[in-house]
Amino acid sequence: DQYGEGLKLAASMRFKFPQYVPMDLARLMPQASKEAIDIIRDQLLWDPAKRPSGSGCLQYAYFQNTSGLTGPEAQTTARTVSAEA
Repeated sequence: DQYGEGLKLAASMRFKFPQYVPMDLARLMPQASKEAIDIIRDQLLWDPAKRPSGSGCLQYAYFQNTSGLTGPEAQTTARTVSAEA
């Protein structure tokens, strides 16, 4: 499940990745919603082929509920999400 191409490139440069214990993003950002954590987690995936594209990000639940927004930003966000759907 590793990103083989990235590991090969690192090995060719004699780069060794530091080993870290995964961080629970919900503990790191306790005020963030589950929807925010989901999109952040997926955008931080090591393998770029597994990361969502920009339009793929707009399909996440985080961007689906724009009813609480007000002002011109809300109208722009709602139109963008609707156009992508």
